[in-house]
Amino acid sequence: MRVSVALATYNGAQYIEQLLDSLAAQQHLPFELVVGDDCSNDDTVALLQRFASRSPFPVRVSVNPRRFGYADKFLAVATECVGDVVAFCDQDDLWHSDKLSAVVEGFCSSEDIVLVAHYARVVDASGASLGRTFPRTSLSGRYSTKTLPLDHFPGFALTVKRELFTAAPHGLRPSGDDPRAGLLSHDTWVWLLARCIGESLIVPDRLVSYRQHENLFGDLYVTRMEQLRRTLKAGGPTYDNQAEHWRVLSSYLETLASQWSEVGRLDWAENAVERASRFRARAERSQARSDLYMSRRRHIALQRYADLHHAGTYQAMIVDGLISRHAPLKDLLSVLFRRLPIHSKA
Repeated sequence: MRVSVALATYNGAQYIEQLLDSLAAQQHLPFELVVGDDCSNDDTVALLQRFASRSPFPVRVSVNPRRFGYADKFLAVATECVGDVVAFCDQDDLWHSDKLSAVVEGFCSSEDIVLVAHYARVVDASGASLGRTFPRTSLSGRYSTKTLPLDHFPGFALTVKRELFTAAPHGLRPSGDDPRAGLLSHDTWVWLLARCIGESLIVPDRLVSYRQHENLFGDLYVTRMEQLRRTLKAGGPTYDNQAEHWRVLSSYLETLASQWSEVGRLDWAENAVERASRFRARAERSQARSDLYMSRRRHIALQRYADLHHAGTYQAMIVDGLISRHAPLKDLLSVLFRRLPIHSKA
């Protein structure tokens, strides 16, 4: 199987040589390395070109005329790849020598698999282990379009069949959960498409050393007290934004379903419609929770809380992984003891 490696770079000179050496040490060598540099002003491009001269596989390097941002650059590079599958690659990690061989083995286990994900060993800037695994979940095994969980794995842990990048134009992908951050990230987008197009495999092995350093917002350790603080701080506007995010994703999938039906991909369209329906239901549940917090009168808030319970909304959200099992208690205490908002819904 031909594996293309898609690497987006920006001022990565400090760590990129170690990353490139780890690519060259793969048991299953990449078919090609395709690099898009986002206007670096350090030695990143020179180091890439030096590596290309000695690499055991072809290396193609292009430099943007202007800054794209990491997500758009990753997807632009991925569409230039010509291998059977495309592995996203970050500029500051270390690939373990068996990463690509394990990924290829996963794809070869079934022709229906379109995405393979794995875990990572979290290390500090020097490469020393921090004793953590990322992401912090326990998913493992094969998942169908209907069972692939909502939580997605980070880009560096994903390898996908190239057909995903022709299934939909990445420039028209929807906005993320924070509209100020722009369009959906590359890893979230391919995870979303994979849930419509085919099966996914999550390998339980840690196949990359995920480096944490001063220029990275990565696997930051969050104490239980900080987790509690963030949970208690969340209120009506938080859940209102969540509801809007699910509505946006639902509309996007409905549009894709229509387009896929027109070109005869009825299986993809059916999966997209089913996912869109789930997202629409999540939007309604999040909106109901927002309305609870934005109620102007306490008796109205209590009635809405009771309605959420009787309708099974909380249980459905817990099953979906949208809230913890403690969320209903948090909502009740908020209704009973919080100060009511000045500007809110009736």
